[in-house]
Amino acid sequence: MKKILLFILLITCALNIKAQNKVKWMNDFLEPHIAFETNYFIGSPTISDDFINSYFDGDFLNDTIKNEVISKLNTYNIFGAYNNFKLSFTRPIELSFADHFHFAIENRNTMDLRVNDNLFKLVFNGNEQFAGEEIEISNNHLYYSGFSQVKAGFIKSFYTTRFDHTFALIGSINIGTTHNYININNASLLTADNGTFIDSKLNAEVLWAKNNSDEKIKFINGLGGGIDLFYHFECDRGNNFSLAVNDIGFIHWFEKHSTTLSTDTSIYFDGLQIDDILNISATTDELNADSLKETFKAYTSKSAFTTKLPFSIQAHFSHDFNDKLSVGAGFMHVSSLAAKPFYFADLKYQVFPFLQLVPNVSYGAYSKFAAGMDLVVNFNEYYCYAGSDFLTSFLNSDKFTGTGFYFKIVKKFNGYEKSSFRPSTIDMP
Repeated sequence: MKKILLFILLITCALNIKAQNKVKWMNDFLEPHIAFETNYFIGSPTISDDFINSYFDGDFLNDTIKNEVISKLNTYNIFGAYNNFKLSFTRPIELSFADHFHFAIENRNTMDLRVNDNLFKLVFNGNEQFAGEEIEISNNHLYYSGFSQVKAGFIKSFYTTRFDHTFALIGSINIGTTHNYININNASLLTADNGTFIDSKLNAEVLWAKNNSDEKIKFINGLGGGIDLFYHFECDRGNNFSLAVNDIGFIHWFEKHSTTLSTDTSIYFDGLQIDDILNISATTDELNADSLKETFKAYTSKSAFTTKLPFSIQAHFSHDFNDKLSVGAGFMHVSSLAAKPFYFADLKYQVFPFLQLVPNVSYGAYSKFAAGMDLVVNFNEYYCYAGSDFLTSFLNSDKFTGTGFYFKIVKKFNGYEKSSFRPSTIDMP
């Protein structure tokens, strides 16, 4: 039974992710630079870090760990994981419609899971606990996507005596590597009192794209495009406002390595009767009758499909009190994913000319309340950013959840000293 449920959930498709952190959300559009960054995050507001780490490390999950998580589950629970590597470059140009050119290459992997409490209990404790009752396991989904982006675009600034306005339009080519999507719209499971049969109903959709062949080039399994929009406002009284809409785009997954499944069916299984274990007349197919792979063959087809990227809306306001101190706050929301809206606030303090401290607090996305610290160190035109928004879970994993960190190094050109880099939130695909 556990194998059936694990196949439905397909959590195993994410075993190769050990990562995801909050991508630092505001791009350096306001000044010439070259930069490299990496980010990592993994977490859930209800599933403990100990459970998550044990699961992805392949450790044994004892009853104590499982029951502790189960006691804290909501009706619906979310989980997220993300990692990226990005190289970006911005330089001045002289065109009538632009004064800067931006280019970036990025690789991203994202997992988003919504699972109800009944399905979680079934996967990790089996169905014996539900003998004699029919349970609902509807409205669950798993989204996992791995893709790369090549981005290029233009930036234009307008200046007055008091106000600065900056606009950016960035286009992207999206190169799809792996995509797994499972959406269980409606499902139920009835287990007999004595465990002699199970009767289930399932309405679900599965989209799968992955190259398991021996081909030398295996990472191009889909292509698409998209755009990012950016606006920044700054006035002489120290007020700054930024707004960004990212990943308005799609990926078309090629038929050669894509599989789709759409089913609305009932499954009844009462096992096999074996009178003499030394004289089994059942065929191999009959012995594997509980394999969902066999059951769903009739509903599976090799066909291309197109997916939209979950686009994000991000906003940030900050006020500079002086050259050393500023405060800011903002939010971010990602469409189509289970992540909650993300809210944050931070304080930037220039301790020394070469060191800036940025304590921050946040709430939402794949965590509850969290607090962290960012460090910014600069030597001449080199800037190094490092930190975590989840120091609270590091200090007390019983009360706080989420694990993440980031690192970014920037080389600025033309003697610029001001950075538009904003250490905070999540950038989901």
